[in-house]
Amino acid sequence: MRTATLTEARRGFRALIDFVRAGENVVITDRGRPVATLGPVPSAPDVSGRLMRLERAGLVKIATASPPVALLRTPPPPLSPGASSDSTLSEGVGLSLGRKLGVCRLSTPGTAGYQPRAAGGPGGALFDG
Repeated sequence: MRTATLTEARRGFRALIDFVRAGENVVITDRGRPVATLGPVPSAPDVSGRLMRLERAGLVKIATASPPVALLRTPPPPLSPGASSDSTLSEGVGLSLGRKLGVCRLSTPGTAGYQPRAAGGPGGALFDG
């Protein structure tokens, strides 16, 4: 790390920028006390590289076409009378995934082991693990 006084920085700013371009940090001091740091701008995160790594790991599939806008604008089907979104979800993916993984069991009102939990608490109100 290079150090320069205010006077040196003012007179040789171009030279300090050359050091920064080379990847070096420069501390500017005023009467011996550090007051500023010049440094290279961090590069933007490599989003495409991250996506490629996730695709190679089989975690995501990168789209090759634009999303079907008509499908996205279609309203969802209505819930059955008396059903809630929580019960619909618990009967579907959440329950089957939890049972397959063996990490949770469904615990709803009227079943053994049901203990209501505060909203946002660990495990939520649907799963009791």
